[in-house]
Amino acid sequence: MNRQRRNVTHARTEARIVWRDGTFRVECVGQDAGMKVVVYYGRFMLAQETVDSADMAWQRGTEICRQLSSRDMAAHQRGLA
Repeated sequence: MNRQRRNVTHARTEARIVWRDGTFRVECVGQDAGMKVVVYYGRFMLAQETVDSADMAWQRGTEICRQLSSRDMAAHQRGLA
């Protein structure tokens, strides 16, 4: 009996998570070793960073949106926005 081994290469799959946090849209895209977190306001990108996992992407995305919201509220209170 002659068995041949095939060199099987698995195609990488891309994970993509998108959610809304108030007025912001957060997109997380990644493969294997990390995820890129991008926060948008309308069509404008406000923040971008790379994290290690989907859990970290969720945490950082939420934290970034919270910081941007509090900064926006502070600007409104000072009459700058």
